[in-house]
Amino acid sequence: MNTSSFSDAKKLPELLAPAGSYECLKAAVQGGADAVYLGLKSNNARIGAENFDFATLEDAVSYAHSYGVKVFLTLNTLVNDNEIQDTIDSALKAAELGVDALIIQDMGLGIKLLEHRRKFPSSLPLEIHASTQMSIYNVSGLKFLKSLGFDRCITARELRLTELAEMCHENIMDIEFFCHGALCISLSGQCLLSSYLSGGIEGSKTYTTLPRSGNRGTCAGPCRLKYAFQPDEFSQISKFNYKLSPSDIATLNYLDELIATGVHSLKIEGRLKSPEYVAYVTRQYRNALDNYARYGTSKINPGENSTSLTNMQLLFGRDTFISGNHFGLMQQDAITLDYSGRKGLFLGTITEAPTKLASPKGMPKNLTLFRIKVKGSDCGLKNGDGITILRGKILAGGSINKIEKNTNSIHITVAGTVEDNYFFTEKTVAAPVYYTFSSQLYDDIHLIMKDGYIRTKSTITAHFMAKTGSKPTLTYTFENISATAMGKMDVQPATNTPVSSDSIKSEISKLGNTSFTCTDISLDIDENIFLPMSEIKKLRRDAIEQLYINIRLAKIAKNSNSYPTYNLTQIQEFVENTVKLPDTSLYFYNYNDFLRYDLSNITRPVTVYLPMLVFEKESLALMCKQKMSKLPDKSLLLTYFPYINIGNNYKEILSQIQSAAPHVDGYMLSNPGDIQLFAEFATRCLSDKKYILTADHSFNVYNKQALDFYTSLGISCVTLSPELSASQVNECIANRKNINKGQAEYIVSGPITLMRMRYCLLSDGKCKQCRKADSSSYIRKLTDTNSNTFIVKSLGKDCHNLLLSEPLKRQKIPAVNLIARYNILSI
Repeated sequence: MNTSSFSDAKKLPELLAPAGSYECLKAAVQGGADAVYLGLKSNNARIGAENFDFATLEDAVSYAHSYGVKVFLTLNTLVNDNEIQDTIDSALKAAELGVDALIIQDMGLGIKLLEHRRKFPSSLPLEIHASTQMSIYNVSGLKFLKSLGFDRCITARELRLTELAEMCHENIMDIEFFCHGALCISLSGQCLLSSYLSGGIEGSKTYTTLPRSGNRGTCAGPCRLKYAFQPDEFSQISKFNYKLSPSDIATLNYLDELIATGVHSLKIEGRLKSPEYVAYVTRQYRNALDNYARYGTSKINPGENSTSLTNMQLLFGRDTFISGNHFGLMQQDAITLDYSGRKGLFLGTITEAPTKLASPKGMPKNLTLFRIKVKGSDCGLKNGDGITILRGKILAGGSINKIEKNTNSIHITVAGTVEDNYFFTEKTVAAPVYYTFSSQLYDDIHLIMKDGYIRTKSTITAHFMAKTGSKPTLTYTFENISATAMGKMDVQPATNTPVSSDSIKSEISKLGNTSFTCTDISLDIDENIFLPMSEIKKLRRDAIEQLYINIRLAKIAKNSNSYPTYNLTQIQEFVENTVKLPDTSLYFYNYNDFLRYDLSNITRPVTVYLPMLVFEKESLALMCKQKMSKLPDKSLLLTYFPYINIGNNYKEILSQIQSAAPHVDGYMLSNPGDIQLFAEFATRCLSDKKYILTADHSFNVYNKQALDFYTSLGISCVTLSPELSASQVNECIANRKNINKGQAEYIVSGPITLMRMRYCLLSDGKCKQCRKADSSSYIRKLTDTNSNTFIVKSLGKDCHNLLLSEPLKRQKIPAVNLIARYNILSI
């Protein structure tokens, strides 16, 4: 089975593995990956990984391509105006080195690269993929990306398999989906929590110029810390635990169902993981995919899958693997409430106070020898294996020195570190013990890395020409794609033994670790010629290298379709973008807050944003319209699309747009797919009335290129990323190309949305809280161990939640065409 050939026929999803270092790249290739993704030292979402410079990237591409494995470069962060050109230069350099695809989050950067590829395709002969950070949740999002020229969409991890299947069924573009690894509680690209807590948002109490932003590749992982709910009228205070930390996803047991969706690529997470982790996890999914290709199912041996999952949990597991939202709303049992870090494999619990032993001569001073008694399974423990004792934190851990097995318990002697002062007391009784390192498993993995994955090679033909007095040429052909290399020295008459046909054919067929095999070799050579074998070897290497390049160029040319530009008339026919919006906007999280809001001090026109659910009831719509009549003339009423346009929200959005149409002046969009959605709806349903369109800060507009692009589509106003500083905002709006075609907006006060979750943090398992209050406006306070407080807001429908900051007060920025936005929420 040819899982790594260059044929366009895709019987199986591509298996995409992480490569946080060169060693991890080799592990992924030998594990059986079809493609790897990796990053440079900057502008990628895993700055903490070892990553690559251009020298090691060149080696990595050469190594991967020799096995027929593709290389995708992650440029998947937001970039500011001063960084865009350097990032484009990096992309062009990577293209020269043979990278097969770029993964992009920033729309401004993406548009610049797409434009460059359209104008100069030979300088950027690669695919451009839209990162999961771009927040694409539905078919409308796919259509929008395709119209711009993107080749692949990495969809949101929060999709259900039925939703993924609907997107794949449309056959709009390649779709990549997450199949294994760490899961964030927030929708990808929609988390500002790390940035907020590390001072990346002006107005926060910890503001700094060196924040740790998830959108900039430096996430500090605050979702893996402890939080507690403050009491309210419905609930008591909760204890501090890891409420925002889900366990890791593994799809190995339902890979058949995932393949059946029609997904094109399956991605394994883990650029911060070890080479052993990468090699083993990749090989288990490779074996399962190969089983599916051979037998029509990956479930040949359930026991084998169970062993694989057990070993994967041992290598890195926060807790039992979960399926996330793949089969329904993720529940609280998917959250690792007691501990958010790596646990490993559960062994059992300690039954009596651990015993401290005398350290043998020669033991390092930082280690302690101790013995524990454990009730549970030994899981095949051996001397030299590792264990950890946990209870909300690491109490102790180390390497096993001795194992004694009794009928109901195991005595384990450990040489390790003790992290807790009370470890050698009764307080440790009942603490769980986890198996964290297996020397036998690592030995097995190193064999995987050494022996490698045997790939079926693609068949090519060869033609060699050598005429006396001329330079020799070698041409390899794959399907209808050819590559020719020419020698540097002329062919000479032989003075002694001439080169033989058999020796030439033998050298041409030596394709080693390349992804090709060649047995059909034709020769056109003079008799009695001399040519050094070193010259033929170089011809072989050069021709194969060029063949890889030509195959890639042919695929890009086939898929390009002249790289269409977006059809602006779809939207602009229905968009009112000639009206200058008021210089102040009021954004209400709840419509009740608007109905209660004191308008008496407002003397200038304002734009009011209200949730779309207001217009589902005619009575509410009329109440809001009556309230609007009290505002100054030229004030505007806009309604905003659902925060999470997925599931039932997506199914019902068209009717909601239509219900709101008679009452509003326009719509605020929540993600790029909403642009396409509005265009399709407007084409079918809207009358002659034109509507104002604006874009929320969830679009992650971080530079003037993105701002200019969205306003060029007819969007009247874009709310800039809250992560931009005042100076960056001024840079973003200065010297814009389309300064007369759209405005920018900046949040100056009120709560800011830090997370959008397809998960109910408020749930007690029976939805009691939301039933006691208005489900669309129920909120509760959350606090961390540093006394930072947050607001958790229920969205009612589909049990989605928002995590908001406390109300901020930020400096108003005096600038032309910059609207000051005030977020309003009664607490």
